[in-house]
Amino acid sequence: MELKSIVNWLNRALPHNCLLCHQSADALLCHTCKGDLPLYDLPAEQFDLLRNPGIAKHLPAMQVERLCCLSPYQWPFDMWLSGLKFKRHQLPANVLTALFAEQLREHPQLPEVIVPVPLHYRRYLLRHFNQSLLLATALSRIIGVPVASDYLSRQRATAAQTHLSGAQRRRNLKKAFTLHRPLPHSHIALLDDVITTGSTLAELVKTLQSHQPDLRIELWAFAISLKQ
Repeated sequence: MELKSIVNWLNRALPHNCLLCHQSADALLCHTCKGDLPLYDLPAEQFDLLRNPGIAKHLPAMQVERLCCLSPYQWPFDMWLSGLKFKRHQLPANVLTALFAEQLREHPQLPEVIVPVPLHYRRYLLRHFNQSLLLATALSRIIGVPVASDYLSRQRATAAQTHLSGAQRRRNLKKAFTLHRPLPHSHIALLDDVITTGSTLAELVKTLQSHQPDLRIELWAFAISLKQ
């Protein structure tokens, strides 16, 4: 029996408790809790949340194909993503990637590769993992789009951005990323765990397009915060 078949069989055969209500369930989320999640309806938004003025007005102008995001940054997504980022909780990562893959099923044309937002090596040494790469790899296994993580790097150890304003984040990130060699692709997805002001992705888009102006870029994230 293939590994994927074994995993699927175990998921069906072994009892679960819902991650949210902790009641017995046949998956990591019970039907009721899954139905209550504050998910964006990507098919209804034509797989581009930048068409939504309430979202687009909070983000810098970027020449990208589309923005695909799973949910607003609120409970339980804030809990799951912070648990992954700071405590490396794996089960929420499995839920997040399964939910995102489900939303992407009707995507009109999936990108050729997923490019996770790079982490500076000093921060990597502190955390021992890059949450964006972890999520990209898990999502890749489900949707079959490979990960390309060795083309971009973060060359400057920028200050933590949690308490910075949008303008401060943009200054903080200026020339923070390096493209080591051109991507041998025409259509990619830049993946981050959470979009707050969009400054990180905007700087990455600028870096990529300065070398490959015709590159088609989608922005993918698991949650978006609409803070100014």
